[in-house]
This record gives sequence, C-alpha cells and structure tokens, in this order.
Amino acid sequence: MTQDEKWLEQFREIMNYMRKYKRRPSKHHPEDAKMHNWIKYNKRLLAKGELPYAREWRFKRILALAAYYRRLNQYAYFQDVDE
Repeated sequence: MTQDEKWLEQFREIMNYMRKYKRRPSKHHPEDAKMHNWIKYNKRLLAKGELPYAREWRFKRILALAAYYRRLNQYAYFQDVDE
C-alpha cells in the first residue's frame, strides 16, 4: 500500500466518523487519538505549505466539516439568575 493510499484511507475513516457521530475526533477520547493526531499533523503540513495539492483540497473538506460541527455542537450556558 502506497503512502497516497494510506492517506486516502485515513481521510475516508475520518470523514465517515464525523458524518456518523456528528462531531470532530476528540483528544479526550482514547479511541479518537489516532484521528486527532493525524489531523494535527496535516494542519502543520498545510501551514508550512508542504501538503500536496491533491491532499490539500481533501484536507480542507475535513477542516470545513470540523468547523461546521464545532459550531453546531456548542452549548450556550446561560444563568437565569436575576440580580
């Protein structure tokens, strides 16, 4: 299996995970650690400009979906205390 095939396999695993569970991989869940670290590593490559274009646009899809779920799953905590 080539590096490109491994990268695509990891990409598909993360996309399927986010679609199934409607959330981003968390650093607080041991089962998500591999996916979370993969995303962090690829973010660094993207920031350096070392991510190949074929991977870049796919990875940006992951980031867009992750940003969507970040906003969707936030909870607003309000205190109803009258002062």
